[in-house]
Amino acid sequence: MKQLFILFISVLSMATVANAENITREVDLTASVYSIEVSDDINVVLTQSTDAKLRITGEEKDSKSVLLDQKNGRVRLLSKKGSLKNKVTVYVPVQNLHKLVINGKSYVRSNGVIASKNLQVTVAGEAKVEINHIGEIAFEADQDIDLQIKKWHTSYSKQ
Repeated sequence: MKQLFILFISVLSMATVANAENITREVDLTASVYSIEVSDDINVVLTQSTDAKLRITGEEKDSKSVLLDQKNGRVRLLSKKGSLKNKVTVYVPVQNLHKLVINGKSYVRSNGVIASKNLQVTVAGEAKVEINHIGEIAFEADQDIDLQIKKWHTSYSKQ
């Protein structure tokens, strides 16, 4: 009987681990994204692309708790259950991003270079932003927030 109980617990544990696998949920975008607002400590990866699908990766329960509110190129990413720090990553394709608002402990980075004429970045909380951007960029934050901005300039020469 003891062996049967241990076997049952082992099978139950393996089933729980199997359910904890990451999934990718795709959401159709209704328009090209020009404005993004991120809250609830969601990690976001921006990609310069004409793709019309936003991708949410994480465990199924966490992935399904991401709320996406989109209207006329404005996208808001929120959580149904509070902080999703290091639980999900949302991949957002952008073509001409103008506005980025980051709240809480969200982490927003770019995969490659993001090009736009003007980009306004507003930070509230302990957010982290790492964007490779071509064009004008302006940062705004509450008085209690310290901004640390690093600018890299790489010149290319023909060899």
